[in-house]
Amino acid sequence: MPDFIRSGRVIDLALLVVVLELAVLLVLRAWGRRALGTPDVLANLAAAAGLLAAAHLLIARDDWLYPALALSAAWVAHIAALRYRWRKPRPATPVVAAR
Repeated sequence: MPDFIRSGRVIDLALLVVVLELAVLLVLRAWGRRALGTPDVLANLAAAAGLLAAAHLLIARDDWLYPALALSAAWVAHIAALRYRWRKPRPATPVVAAR
């Protein structure tokens, strides 16, 4: 088990889960269930994939350039997700009158 973690395979498995989540959301959208209707979901998945890729590259390589690029891509995706969320109109909360 420690070799599974030290080799970076656990990160590959987590990245596979992110890709499978994206595939399931795309299939649900194709079936008309609107599971993937907002760009912030895609941006969140991209940020997660960037972080996982950076972690894998840090474990697998001695070079710093590629992990830094992956972290930069994750940061850009995270900022995009925040931007989409701040632009989204918030639903009005109903006011309940006290009796």
